Amino acid sequence: MLHLHAGFHKTGSTAIQNYLFDNDVDSRFHYFHSGIPNSSLIIKQAFKNDLANHQGFRKQNLSPKKKSDIRARARARIEKIVRDIDRPHTILSAESLGILTAEEIAQVCEYFSRYYRDMRVYIYIRPLKSRVESAFQEKLKTRYSSLEEKFRISFEKSIGSFDQIFGRDHVKVSKFSREGFPGGSVINHFLNQIGIESELSGQSEANTSLSLPAIQLLYVYRKFFPDQHKDDDKRLHKLELLSGDPLHFHSELFNELLIAPEGDSNWLEHRAGFSATEDIRAHDNAAIKSEQELTSIPADSIEWLRQRQPNLLSRLRFRRGNLPSIARGVRRLA
Repeated sequence: MLHLHAGFHKTGSTAIQNYLFDNDVDSRFHYFHSGIPNSSLIIKQAFKNDLANHQGFRKQNLSPKKKSDIRARARARIEKIVRDIDRPHTILSAESLGILTAEEIAQVCEYFSRYYRDMRVYIYIRPLKSRVESAFQEKLKTRYSSLEEKFRISFEKSIGSFDQIFGRDHVKVSKFSREGFPGGSVINHFLNQIGIESELSGQSEANTSLSLPAIQLLYVYRKFFPDQHKDDDKRLHKLELLSGDPLHFHSELFNELLIAPEGDSNWLEHRAGFSATEDIRAHDNAAIKSEQELTSIPADSIEWLRQRQPNLLSRLRFRRGNLPSIARGVRRLA
């Protein structure tokens, strides 16, 4: 049996992947991997039709032959891994499964049906407003994302494609809620779903969220240095040290950013038995309404930036309203 974990956005996928990669949890189960915990890249290479439009491939100017060669090598690698598995259950986890089109999902199903008679899909859904706020932050970590950039979400389209292709009874949709997970761990919940007893306590955060002050600095940095840079990971690790309240979008801004088909949330509630909506006004008293507020860097953040670069004070001349100087200061964090 093949257990496909389609890692929808910010639902503990990295924690699940790292745990299964590092631990042989059950003699009946094999964790599929190509040398790293996350199978997103190899799944994308093997099945994404518009590969050239995705991060990591945009600047490569892939010719049709090059794309075909990448796909063929990825599928050959998958076949070799699968043929070497000698256990009755295989687990494969990849966030890229969650961004495939219906046509591409059908290709995944057809391909793996050659090796597995039974396949199950597991999906976790994060509440909508929290998902949009988190998705905005994750985009900023790799590229510039305007505060006006819309977020298009359709549960019926994404989950419905898995239902249609794998069969609704073979697709398990769960709400991502640590309060509702055994021991507060999504790892426990996932393992219990596939038939493995697990009683881990808590869950390590594999993808750390930045504070609002850190996101403000990152946003200013991206406005002037919009493209991904080899030292971005170093900058992000430094920004993780800047404490403060979390990012929240004002309810009015959230309503402007989210684009979803009418009745989509009702469809999910009927399909999965839970709601992905939440009180969107819960944090309005301390929420971001506009880009002007996002780029109004507090004096404390400027001082924090100064302290991280004591030898450059005379040159940097940080000023709260001088966004280019702040962007250069964030760049120098690396």
